[in-house]
Amino acid sequence: MPIAWVPLELQISEMRTKGINLVTKETIQEFNLANPEFMLNEFRLDEFLKLNILFGKIMYFDQPALHDFVIVQPSAMIFLLNQNEDNQGSQNETYLVPCLVKSTIPCEFLKFEEEKTICLAYQLTEEMIPSSLTFKLIGAAIATWPLKKSKGRVCLYYQSAIMHVDDSNELLLIIKGQRVEIYLSNQSSKHLISPDVAASIQECLTLVLQRVLLFYHECFGRSTSKLDVLNLFEIEVGEICKGELCVVPLFRAEKKKPWTCEKNKKHETRYCLEAKALSLDPNDQHLVRLAKQIGINLFDQFLLYLGLTRDEWEEIEYQYRQNGLLGMKLMALYEWKKKNETVKLQALLDALNGIERPHYLCQVRKLPLVLF
Repeated sequence: MPIAWVPLELQISEMRTKGINLVTKETIQEFNLANPEFMLNEFRLDEFLKLNILFGKIMYFDQPALHDFVIVQPSAMIFLLNQNEDNQGSQNETYLVPCLVKSTIPCEFLKFEEEKTICLAYQLTEEMIPSSLTFKLIGAAIATWPLKKSKGRVCLYYQSAIMHVDDSNELLLIIKGQRVEIYLSNQSSKHLISPDVAASIQECLTLVLQRVLLFYHECFGRSTSKLDVLNLFEIEVGEICKGELCVVPLFRAEKKKPWTCEKNKKHETRYCLEAKALSLDPNDQHLVRLAKQIGINLFDQFLLYLGLTRDEWEEIEYQYRQNGLLGMKLMALYEWKKKNETVKLQALLDALNGIERPHYLCQVRKLPLVLF
């Protein structure tokens, strides 16, 4: 641990002893200013917070509305999330009831761009599924992701809904008879859809559908003791092809081999990074993954290709040696970001090409895009 960190470490430790779980970043800064001899500048203070996050000592989210607070006792979050509401105070509760919605989804929302959308579908094997259970499926989905708003109105329609996944992605769920179709669209390109996001959506909806079908069987007095719910539907994945849904069974897609559809078009099941992805800014998570990927023997060469000097690397090694290899590599990457006003994934790829490890960049973005 750098000597300059000791005063702040002691202050945070004392707060934990007093049972203080959450403080403002301003409070941390006041403690920092109270020790002129070891005072950290703003950049070094952020380094201190980020490394303590990696070591599990604190929780700090560098996001709007959250970056003003520091959780000095991470275990307190467990108790906070488990607390029940006390039902005190007034709250205007609003309920969305899918079965009462009669309007159908506008055609404009059913026009998908081929380069921006990947698809997931569930083909049910039951001959007839009551509409009440389709409403149950939609209800569970909109309880997980917030509904998109268009012209001041939420996008909830009869047997369909459009949900807001994050600032870049939206999810459309529509039920057509015995078929459930899901469209995940990115505002720029399907190549920018995080594999983690796609996988979590599939996992969540599959689990919900299993529970809905199990509930359906129990309501009609059917035995469920030997029932394998997974046999009640088939999962398909794919993309938009000439304006229409084009899918293949999941077990075929998992073989990671291309397939040719009825329109005689070849479809890939995996996509590597494209040019649009290389224009993204690397975040802290990207840098952590990259630091873990590159061995220490290659790392100094990698830094030279990024534009850092050997003297700068040696200074970082000396200053952060006690934080271990990962800590030293992270501090070097943070120093690189500090030196450059704009940094892109393309710069990392160029440096990785220099050490003949370009494939590491796919690992940085958590694997190539897979169709769900």
